[in-house]
Parts: sequence; structure tokens; C-alpha cells
Amino acid sequence: MVVNSEYRAGVNQESIALPAGLLNENEDALTAAPRELSEETGYVARDLKVLTTVASSEGFTDERVTLVLAHIDATERVATHFDADEFVNSQLVPFSELVTLVKNGTVQSAQTVAAVGYYLAFCQND
Repeated sequence: MVVNSEYRAGVNQESIALPAGLLNENEDALTAAPRELSEETGYVARDLKVLTTVASSEGFTDERVTLVLAHIDATERVATHFDADEFVNSQLVPFSELVTLVKNGTVQSAQTVAAVGYYLAFCQND
């Protein structure tokens, strides 16, 4: 799994999460996911599959996040393209380590927790 660590002003600390990003105008999740992955990590997404869509704070915002599973070849890399205010550190970790980071509370990103839980519940034996 590719995980990113990045300072997040909303929680005023470094946050560990799966790569994520916003949709560009007229862009759907299956188009945005590989773009965001390569921009933030340099990895190339293959075999994309929509897992589900979640609303992480429906009492506050109408934002919905589509969780997308992608496979990568760790040897296939492209140049990253960060926004001017973006400072992302990416690393590959075994899925079991990501599960441990979620379980012990190190990873608190709602989207990452949801993606890991969804994968464990519905996909890992596929």
C-alpha cells in the first residue's frame, strides 16, 4: 500500500493517509484517482475499481468521497507534481502494517479508515 504523510492544518499535525485528492471539473473518480496517485506519489495506477462512496461529515458538508482500489507496480514510477503548498512524503507499507496503524489510532483519516475497513470486510478474499 502507498501511504502519504503530510502536515494538515485542520488537525495541526502530520497526518498519515492513503493518497487522495479532489476531482477536477468534469472529472469522475476513476479519472481522478490515477491522476492524484501519480501526482502525489509517482506511482501509476492499474486495474482501478470503485469500492464505495462515503460521507465523512454529513452534518457539516455534502462532500462525498469515492474510495477507489488500484494496483501498482512498485518499479513503475513517473514524476510527481505537487501543488505549491503541498509537501507529501510517500512510502510503501505492507497492508498488514496499515491495518495495525488504523487499529492503534495512528491513522485517523476517515477515508483511510473506511477504505481499510471496506477492503477487509468485502474485498480481501476476492
